[in-house]
This record gives sequence, structure tokens and C-alpha cells, in this order.
Amino acid sequence: MNQDQKIKYPISQGNLFTSTLMLISHFGFFTVMDLAFAISGLVLVFIFSLAVGYIRDRGGSIWLLIIIHTIANGIHLLFNLEHYFPN
Repeated sequence: MNQDQKIKYPISQGNLFTSTLMLISHFGFFTVMDLAFAISGLVLVFIFSLAVGYIRDRGGSIWLLIIIHTIANGIHLLFNLEHYFPN
């Protein structure tokens, strides 16, 4: 099979590896969340990581990803302010 006939996958091996590392690094969810929320949170982290990795693979720059990640964390903070700053 020559270079032109290579099968191209929409998600790169590097993206899968990095998304798996992100998943592992968020296992702490199990210590601070109920089981159902921890599992759904891990699924969302994995999907989010795959999505931004796909953008990185296609776009080449990490700056857009930094902005997207900052916005996602800000939204999470806004919805959970009572958790971080109890009365």
C-alpha cells in the first residue's frame, strides 16, 4: 500500500492516547462526586478531549484549544459556585 492509499482515520492515535491520559487524570471525580456523576463526568471529559484533539489535528494551533478549555472551565465554575464558595 503506497502513501496515497493509506487509510485515514478521523481521530489520530495521538488524540486517542492524550484523551485516555485526560480520562485517567480525572479519576479523582470518584472522590468528590456520586458514582453516576463521576462516570458521566469522565465520559464528558473523554468526548471533550477527543473533540478538541480533533480540532488540534485539523487546525494546527493550540491557542484556540486553550480558549475553548478556559471557557468550558469558566462555565463549570459558574454553574457550581455554591460548591466552591459555600455560605
